[in-house]
Amino acid sequence: MSRARITKPVNLVLAAICSVGTWPDGGWRGQEATSPSARNGFAFANDAKRGRLVLFGGSGPDWNRLGDTWVARASGWELLDIAGPPPRMDAQVAYDKQRDRVVLYGGLGDDGFLADTWEFDGAAWRQLDVTGPGPLARGAMVYDPTRGRTVLFGGSRGRNRSSAETWEWDGSAWSRVATDGPSPRGAHAMTFDHDRGVVVLYGGYDGSVRSDVWEWDGATWRAVDAQGGPQLLHTAMVYDPTEGRLLVFGGFGERREGGTWSMSDGRWTRLEVEGPPARAEHEGAFVPGIGFVVFGGIGGQGMSLAEREKLNDLWIFDGTVWQKWIAP
Repeated sequence: MSRARITKPVNLVLAAICSVGTWPDGGWRGQEATSPSARNGFAFANDAKRGRLVLFGGSGPDWNRLGDTWVARASGWELLDIAGPPPRMDAQVAYDKQRDRVVLYGGLGDDGFLADTWEFDGAAWRQLDVTGPGPLARGAMVYDPTRGRTVLFGGSRGRNRSSAETWEWDGSAWSRVATDGPSPRGAHAMTFDHDRGVVVLYGGYDGSVRSDVWEWDGATWRAVDAQGGPQLLHTAMVYDPTEGRLLVFGGFGERREGGTWSMSDGRWTRLEVEGPPARAEHEGAFVPGIGFVVFGGIGGQGMSLAEREKLNDLWIFDGTVWQKWIAP
């Protein structure tokens, strides 16, 4: 289905959105001295109620695990002076719009894989005394607004040990809800298709790099006959309701990639757009009225620590062009 695209420059788009209240207080100031340090494997979610992005933790410039909480709003980045979860990377995260909570599960901490559940209400983090899917990192989690559930699939439990379990969080308890579906994997991507009312899973690693697409309707996983897609892990994927399509940027295939892909009606297309530098282990979110927002990750093509470049740049794809957001 064809949808109207946003075609104005980023600064004009932001100004227009601010005027209707989605992102108040003027345009983003972007990458200033107070922006988060370069990092990968961080938690990233769009807090729709407050019109801001929430970033937690990750692996920092010195490959140290981080435990800081940042928000990006119209007035720029802000480091919140609050206590939060212990430092970690590769946690599972989603924003529960109905309950107005950022939900965070597990990740890889200084002492190994974690199995804790945390919620952020916009002002404070709170750990919940619940039993969940077990020690887990590099899974994927997304909120299903039609059923009021946060859905988690897969993830790594250690070397050569991946999960194929599907779990749901209802705000008070975790429940395992499916035994059949995608192969055990980690470093995949998930998003929610608001037009069709399904969770969509793409790619990841199950012993090989995957390109398969699956849909979860709350009861059953279904493999999608998707044609022409790339094989990627550690990518960023969102659902773009303005065009009724999935959007994927970057990731790792045979190397770190910088392509922008879309999928609709079971067909993948590589978009002919110039985008951010190639990267993997970045994160993205879709902000209505603004577009696909991508931050950070690892750039470069080397595999040694010295050859990997940690990033902290922020880019916005408005449906037509990518633009790097720089302080005016």
